[in-house]
Amino acid sequence: MKTCSIKGCNAKHEARGYCKRHYNSFRKYNDPLFIDKNKDKRKKNGNNTKPKKWSQMPRDGECSVDGCNNPIKSKGLCDKHYARLRRNGTLGINGIERESIKSCLAVNCDRPHKANGYCDYHYSNYRTKGSPHIPKVIKLCGVKNCNNRQDARGLCSKHYHQWEKNLKEFDLLHQVSKETCGSDLLTH
Repeated sequence: MKTCSIKGCNAKHEARGYCKRHYNSFRKYNDPLFIDKNKDKRKKNGNNTKPKKWSQMPRDGECSVDGCNNPIKSKGLCDKHYARLRRNGTLGINGIERESIKSCLAVNCDRPHKANGYCDYHYSNYRTKGSPHIPKVIKLCGVKNCNNRQDARGLCSKHYHQWEKNLKEFDLLHQVSKETCGSDLLTH
């Protein structure tokens, strides 16, 4: 079994003559011993724990937004307000804080808000169409000078029933003409 080429390391070979730990150190820092050097420094200082990432480091103070007592993450803001600032470019929704909104901002909608102050339905319209309200399209009957609302097949109910009646009469007439024409052909 091949082992790591670093002196004193008997771990299994991974790539380029190094074990997994030293190979990752080589890839990340271009030095296979970088991890070991920093480990030794932490031991000398009496701190054997790994250093926290920048995002996990504590910040001093509270969020600068009025009424928010959460700890600071960045730019004097907590996680929530910092994310909102990055996402929307403002700290509130149209100048209104989210907590003060009880229901959807759309006219005549009492559903609870989900995103940007709108309910799921109105937010979807806002995102896709650019407005939370979609104008209702009313289609009119296809018959000239008829201003009634379209019901079926592009016609209002009056003209549709008229068309249906004419269709049945046409089918009856056509069926009768087939029977008479067919009998005439047989006799000739």
